[in-house]
Amino acid sequence: MLDPESLRLVNITADACALAVIGVLLTSIRTGTMHWKRRLLLSGALMHGFSVVGYLLVAYYEHRLGSVEHGLLVIGVYLMMLFSLLTNMTIMVYVYTDVIATPTLVAGNDIFVMLVWACGILNLVMVLANPFTHAYMTIDANNALVFGPAYWLNDFFYTVQSILIIPIVIFRSRKNGLQTTLRLLICGCVAISSSVLNIRWPNIDATPFSSAIVLALLSVGVQDRLEEDLAQARTEAAESRVRMLSGQIHPHFIFNSLNAIKALVVEDPALAEQAIQDLSDYLRSHLDTMSSSRLVPFSSEMDHVRHYVSLEMADPVCPLEVVYQMGATEFLIPPLTIQPLVENAIRHGVRTRQGGGKVVVESHETADAFVVSVRDMGRGESSVTKRQVQRRHVGIENVRERLEKQCSGTLEVHSVPQGTLATVKIPKVDAK
Repeated sequence: MLDPESLRLVNITADACALAVIGVLLTSIRTGTMHWKRRLLLSGALMHGFSVVGYLLVAYYEHRLGSVEHGLLVIGVYLMMLFSLLTNMTIMVYVYTDVIATPTLVAGNDIFVMLVWACGILNLVMVLANPFTHAYMTIDANNALVFGPAYWLNDFFYTVQSILIIPIVIFRSRKNGLQTTLRLLICGCVAISSSVLNIRWPNIDATPFSSAIVLALLSVGVQDRLEEDLAQARTEAAESRVRMLSGQIHPHFIFNSLNAIKALVVEDPALAEQAIQDLSDYLRSHLDTMSSSRLVPFSSEMDHVRHYVSLEMADPVCPLEVVYQMGATEFLIPPLTIQPLVENAIRHGVRTRQGGGKVVVESHETADAFVVSVRDMGRGESSVTKRQVQRRHVGIENVRERLEKQCSGTLEVHSVPQGTLATVKIPKVDAK
């Protein structure tokens, strides 16, 4: 066994290393986003810092005579005991609220969790009662620590809590994932090893460094989980934006369609009935699309286009002809991508030309992509008003962004003689 001075040096060195780990840990936690997980571990690291200071005071002032030394030793003892316990309970709170996702205070059906909290509460009662009972430890006339008759309970409670973590982690391993499960099992093994060392050699400070290692491992886990949560949040935000952009491309012609149907009810009831069916199918397809960001078959998108075109043709004010030249149909495409282009071609192309005009929708296949083009025989970009250009550009940018996000597709729009040509290219890898 080491002599007192060598033991003092070993403990001070171990405590200093633990304090250094806590310093690095506090710095790294403070530089990140202060999510509640980080705040919880920051609290645990701060409390463990106070605990390590207590261990250092005990290691340095034990066996040193004098009233000041005695007072600092007493402070060190209670910093060591109380904040070690609070650190341990904070770690348990983190494990059960975040990793295991079991309520910490309502643990009705989980016997393991109940036992863990029972051990923590009993240990806290023993620590708070120690100034009166000296059951855990006291200080003799030579300013030396004397372990009380119940000191073994302190290590026993820590050991039980550490052991109970293992079956809980294993039971929840499917939810946690392999990496998180292994990290928690290592934490449990480190804590158990520390408790065994304390029981075998109570004069060696194993707890400060082991708790610092556990906090560091949990901090790494927090960073990993926050990155996963951030990645998931970004994915959900992207999907939400896709749905939002789809929703922004909302048909502005509904009232015109209803007015046209109203007129057809008198003039041509059969055509009015077909227009009502087209409007119903169009709206149903549009609403279904807004609730999903998945790619759809090109044929489904073209059905949506045809319903829209039928409604536009129900208005006899401006003659309209739409020609479909389908050379390729067996591929996937983001929903509501071709219909807005056809809508732009009709509203800002054909409708701006006296006497109406024609829109050609064509699809074909190249070696590495599927290509869909929409061409209108309107007046061209240079002939439309500034407001029409702005409205057209908003719809085009929405389509372009969704193509890029959902299938790495592209959209190019060019003015051509007597109109505008919009070309969609979808890589074959993403379209199958």
